[in-house]
Amino acid sequence: MGIGALTGVLAGLVFALFQVIMAAAGLGPPLSELTEMVEGLTFGGGAVSAPGIAAPELAIAGLTHLVLSAIYGAVFGAVASKVGALRNNRIALIGAATVFGLLIWIVNFYVIAPVAFPWFAQTNAVVQFFAHTLFYGTVLGLMLEVTMIPARRPRVR
Repeated sequence: MGIGALTGVLAGLVFALFQVIMAAAGLGPPLSELTEMVEGLTFGGGAVSAPGIAAPELAIAGLTHLVLSAIYGAVFGAVASKVGALRNNRIALIGAATVFGLLIWIVNFYVIAPVAFPWFAQTNAVVQFFAHTLFYGTVLGLMLEVTMIPARRPRVR
């Protein structure tokens, strides 16, 4: 489960970088709003009222994001390590991780967010689809593939 959490954090960093790039390109909320949205997961909506990004806000949002990324990675890694078809087949593993990212997007944005975190409706759904499926799910699968598929494991001499 540890490798799943680690790869989840790494995939979460790739996800965050994609979000920053999309914010800079004007395809999503500005970085300050994204930070407030993620921080709101911890403290509730509207917890941050000052404009801009302060270091504590960024730290709280970053920590919240990375903890969730680690949890999601640990869950997927634990399941994948128990399912032989995923543990031994790189295409199946990467495909399942991509679908897992899709499921995270659907559950978070269309089941949980409307009830608990309505401010997430401000985001660009297409950007979030790609962020969750490709830049989290697929990246998670690619990273796990290196550690789980026997032919891809680094050889120790």
